[in-house]
Amino acid sequence: MEIRILDEQAVTPEMDAAIRKTLAACFPLNQDQFAKTRQWRGNIPLFSVVARDAGGIAAHAAVVDRTIRVGDTSLRIAGFGNVCALPEYRKTGLIDQVLKRAVEEARQRKFPVGLLFCRDYVRAVYERNGWKGLPNQPCTRVEAGQEIPVGPDNPRMWIPLNQDRFPAGPIHLQGDKW
Repeated sequence: MEIRILDEQAVTPEMDAAIRKTLAACFPLNQDQFAKTRQWRGNIPLFSVVARDAGGIAAHAAVVDRTIRVGDTSLRIAGFGNVCALPEYRKTGLIDQVLKRAVEEARQRKFPVGLLFCRDYVRAVYERNGWKGLPNQPCTRVEAGQEIPVGPDNPRMWIPLNQDRFPAGPIHLQGDKW
């Protein structure tokens, strides 16, 4: 299994199609969108980490470069998204390897912290990889010019990269979530 980092500008049309195929298989409710693009809600990844096997992409994580507001402070974050592994690779440790590479790359690129949104049923995956919950900080996203609270069905998690703590205060994503 080869795990590698792909800067967005280096993603070929063939690699894009292979990643979209994996995303569609991992997120069947969103397969129509992934048939067209990997950009979740228009957010373009800075880089992706892929695990390739002989058949294609076995696992994936994307990282977007965002500046959000926490309280009155601007904070540059590495936004992690589209984290997945094909069913046959789940519970093998592959997603841990992909996350580790993505976190290491974000740290090398001098991001202060990483941030992601997940579902409760995968929260343990992130926790065992060093991610921490942000349960008491309200979060707002913007969609079509409307400010929308991010509900409790999307737990917020963060990981220290080059900063030891996540600032206190309400989180405003300054755009849609990734």
